Amino acid sequence: MGNKNHYVPVRLNDKEFRRLNHLAKISGVSRSEIIRKGFMDAKIYETPKIIDSEIKYQLAKIGNNLNQIAKVGNQSGSIQFQPFLIEFENLKRKVGEAIGSIENQSKELELKTVD
Repeated sequence: MGNKNHYVPVRLNDKEFRRLNHLAKISGVSRSEIIRKGFMDAKIYETPKIIDSEIKYQLAKIGNNLNQIAKVGNQSGSIQFQPFLIEFENLKRKVGEAIGSIENQSKELELKTVD
C-alpha cells in the first residue's frame, strides 16, 4: 500500500478491540492493515451541509412567526383564530416542502460516497 508515514491513534472499546485482535489472529493480517482495509472499503456519505442550514433558517422563521402571534395575543388579550389558521397552514406547507426537499437530497446522497 505504499509508504505509511502518518501515525493515527485510534480508540476502541473492549468489544471492538477484541474483534480487531480476533480478525488479526485468524487472518494473519496486522491490526493496522485491517483498519486500513476497513476504512478504505467503507461507504461513507457526505453530510448534507446545505440541508442543515436550510432547516435552521426555516425553523428560525417559524419560531419568529410564532413569537409574533404570541405577542399579538398577549397585547390584545385574545387571538383572532382565522388569521392564525391561515398562517399555520402556510407554515405547515413550507415545512412539508422543506421535508420533501430533504428526502430528495438524502436519496441523492445515498448514491454519492466520499472518495
